[in-house]
Parts: sequence; C-alpha cells; structure tokens
Amino acid sequence: MRRLSFANLCCSVFALVSLPVHALQIPLEAGPWQILGYRGIPVNEVDFSGDGMEIGVNGSASAIVYPLKAVGRYGRLHVDAVIHGSVDLGENAQGEKGGDDFRLRVGLVYAGDKTLNFFQRTVAPKWIRTLYALAPKGSGISRVEFYNTWQDPLLDGRERAHPTTAIWREHFVLMTDAAGRVNQVLAIPTDADIVAVWISSDGDDTGSSYRVRIDSLSLDPA
Repeated sequence: MRRLSFANLCCSVFALVSLPVHALQIPLEAGPWQILGYRGIPVNEVDFSGDGMEIGVNGSASAIVYPLKAVGRYGRLHVDAVIHGSVDLGENAQGEKGGDDFRLRVGLVYAGDKTLNFFQRTVAPKWIRTLYALAPKGSGISRVEFYNTWQDPLLDGRERAHPTTAIWREHFVLMTDAAGRVNQVLAIPTDADIVAVWISSDGDDTGSSYRVRIDSLSLDPA
C-alpha cells in the first residue's frame, strides 16, 4: 500500500485514561467505527449490514478505526474472519514497493505521548488530522502493532518495522486455511494501554480486488 508523507504523524491519537479491563468483544456495527481514506486512493467499501464487518477492496485502501471505550492493557487478541480472493502480486515481492498490499492487517494502537505540533497539524493530510481529533488534547500514541495475513511464504512468522512508517510494527502471523478462514488467538504486548483497533485491507499498490468478512474480534485482559 502506498504511504503518504506525514504518515509518521499518526502517532498522536487516542490516549485515554486507563481503567481495569475485562474481556472485550469489539462491536462489528457501523456506529463506533471511523472509516478514513488516503489522499488520491479510492476508499474501500465497508458494510455492517450482515453479522459482521465486510470489506470490499477494488484497487482501494482505507483505515477502519475503532477507539476503545475500555482502554487498558490486554494480553490476547482473537481474530475470526474469512477472505475471498487474493492480492495480485505479479512479479512484485509482497510488502515491498509495488507489492505492499495485504488482505487483512489487524492493528492495535498503543498509548504514548507523541502529538502533532502546530505546523504538523497545519500540513498533515486530512486522515491524520481526523485521527488526531479523536484524542483528548495533549494525548498521543507510541506505536501501532499490526498482525498480518500474507501470501508470500517468505514472510511466514517474520516481523518488521514498516519501511515508510516507523511507528508501525508488522507481525506476519495471521494464518489462512484453504478456504480463506482466519481463526486465531495471539499473545500481544502488555507494556502499554491499547486505545484503538485499526483494520486495514489494501489493494491500491497492485490494483487487486477481493473481499474480507470479519466475524469476530476480541481482546482478553493481560
């Protein structure tokens, strides 16, 4: 997926007051989610009319963000989804320039103290300013941990800092079966509060078309 200048500035969103947490089922309904587009890139179709969230990708991308009401430290992430179709990588290496598209990335936004200054707020793309507007004044984030599906077997089990967005860490650990089903429980870092969930499915780098249906997302306490 093509990244925009100032993407690093999204490190200024969502920090809230930490509360004791219990198991949290993320609601897959339209109201709480923010669907944010990127400049010059078509936005994914997102439908909540069924029993979950369905994402239609057609050479498109978007950030689908859910700010948590129950901010806190969680220790496990459960993802249940099904994917129809694939990323058309051609000769491109997945994750590199021209092939940085993944069918499903589930991101966890961790609290921190990084914020936008006046100049950054003035020149940042609209989607970053929108993310920042969701946070109380003076709050921010430290990083986003993404848990990705993959098609290139060389990525299996690997981790990386995203090459163009330093605060994004990617873990290639979400496995799909032959039917495109993802059903996995993952251990996640507990060193800071999680303040939001970020869903990403993209096809803008490769012109790919496919669909993702998320049936369940949940977080268990540390």
